[in-house]
Amino acid sequence: MMKKILAGAIIAVALPLTAVAGPAVADVTISPIADCSTASVTQGIADLQGAVAALAITGQNAEKDRATLQGKLSDAVLKLDIGKSLDAAAKLTDFRARIDQLRDAGKISASGASALIAAVDPIILCLGGSV
Repeated sequence: MMKKILAGAIIAVALPLTAVAGPAVADVTISPIADCSTASVTQGIADLQGAVAALAITGQNAEKDRATLQGKLSDAVLKLDIGKSLDAAAKLTDFRARIDQLRDAGKISASGASALIAAVDPIILCLGGSV
């Protein structure tokens, strides 16, 4: 009888720990831009916006973090629309830095961050920025 109780207690304690220990972060996949044309760059940013919308972000301010990332991408599009490609590159560099911060804080997965960075870097370079 004691073995059954002990086994039940171990299972009862282990179940909540496995639910907490598993990662709650989805990976994202983004196609690279085809070239540096305006259409390709714009599509690349749109793809990033979709990836950020689907990205699993953990923590107390997850939706605020998502809104901040989306805001940086939207700002880049606005700068592109008025012909300020270097300013757009700066907004995307800010986006990239925020992705690094979220990864380092454990709020997004390393693989999710890598996918976003791999997608944004060529766009930044096309716009005349540096990475």
